[in-house]
Amino acid sequence: MKNKDSRRSRGFSLIEVTIAIGIVAFAFVALLGMLPVGLRTFTDSIDATVEAQIAQRLFGEAQQIKFSDLSTLADSGRYYDAEGTETGDDLGPPAEGFVYHAVVNSPLTDTLNNPYRLTITVEIAKNRTVQDLRSSAPAQIRRFSFTVADMGI
Repeated sequence: MKNKDSRRSRGFSLIEVTIAIGIVAFAFVALLGMLPVGLRTFTDSIDATVEAQIAQRLFGEAQQIKFSDLSTLADSGRYYDAEGTETGDDLGPPAEGFVYHAVVNSPLTDTLNNPYRLTITVEIAKNRTVQDLRSSAPAQIRRFSFTVADMGI
């Protein structure tokens, strides 16, 4: 009798192995279902980071320009690759390779109509131009605002 009991306690039965594989498969399918959501969130966070870097670069330019010349920043757009490096030229978008399109809107006086304080807005679109998205899907445009003051220096 002792011999039979020691054989049974050494391994798992076929039913136990089948149930364990079923549990693992169920958990694995649930994890695979979360993968696309995680990848989408990861891509969105990369886009938000690169777009914020582009906006910060444009706001830095606004800080370096003479206050009376801020309206020269407003343009038809600048084009950037996936890493946020500016591509193309003043004639228009590059033939291929641009991922982000940024437009600096004309500076506006602030809500108190203070002529010594202007608000600059940058609109950034991914994979399309801002002008295309304004007419069809404005929710796909990310907007950043920045206020510049004339310190009289």
